[in-house]
Amino acid sequence: AKLFAVKTLGDSMDKEGIGDGDYVIFEKKDAGFNYDGKIVVAIVNGLATIKHFRKLGNGVIGLFPGSTNSFHQPIYIHESDSFMIAGVFKKVLPVKFISL
Repeated sequence: AKLFAVKTLGDSMDKEGIGDGDYVIFEKKDAGFNYDGKIVVAIVNGLATIKHFRKLGNGVIGLFPGSTNSFHQPIYIHESDSFMIAGVFKKVLPVKFISL
C-alpha cells in the first residue's frame, strides 16, 4: 500500500535512467522522513514532477533535474509554500520492457 507508479513525460531525469514514458515506482514515507538528496515525486501547484530534493537553507528547497537537456532548470520553493512530496524513488521500469 506504500508503493505507487508514475508514468513519466519528458527527459528531465534522463541522467538517472528515467526516460520519457517510463514507469517509475515510488514509496510513500511517513511524516518526518528526511528527503534531502533523494529523488522524489513532488506535487507543486497541482502538477507532479520528479526531481532531486535538496534543502538549501533559510527554508528554501530546490528540486533539481538530472537531465542532459539544458532546458530543464531547478524549481525553487519555500517550505511554507503549498507543495507535497508524494514519494521517494525506488525503481524505474523502462517503457521498452512494458507491454500492455
